[in-house]
Amino acid sequence: ELHRAAPQPAASQGLSVQREFLTLDGRPANLRALRQNDRVIVSISGRNLDGNYHEVALLDLLPAGFEIETVMTEDKAKSFGFLGKLSDTRIAEGRDDRFFASLNLGRRTYRSWWDSEDDVKQALGSFHVAYIVRAVTPGTFALPAVNVSDMYAPRIYARSTMGRVEIAPR
Repeated sequence: ELHRAAPQPAASQGLSVQREFLTLDGRPANLRALRQNDRVIVSISGRNLDGNYHEVALLDLLPAGFEIETVMTEDKAKSFGFLGKLSDTRIAEGRDDRFFASLNLGRRTYRSWWDSEDDVKQALGSFHVAYIVRAVTPGTFALPAVNVSDMYAPRIYARSTMGRVEIAPR
């Protein structure tokens, strides 16, 4: 008999993370009723819960039937007013099978010679990133959790819930 491991539950230790799937007009998207070529906005937000400084890596693995179409920038987000303000990131990129972002949360207690004024001023306690995916392959797929963690203190992390995605042929 094939043993299936239960999906990991959501978890939070020093950070929080939530992921929403939205239609292009801002309504919640139904991941059980997608059709091939549907486009969906993935909106990921979270908070720094302990108030310390964290250099955070965010990793959102894609379900097998999705492809990233575009990573949202502040400029692109203006077309989708319901998204609100997006965070400044060090990196935000779509790869073949994942979305990755790196950002700083909280205020550092020190300043390095290479820091700009903006680096020092950016004392964000929360973050918000977004990207657009297209449903390309029909089928039922596992929806991995989105993970955020402090790159240098992995005990500080958060994980969203896992789920399922169903894509019907067009």
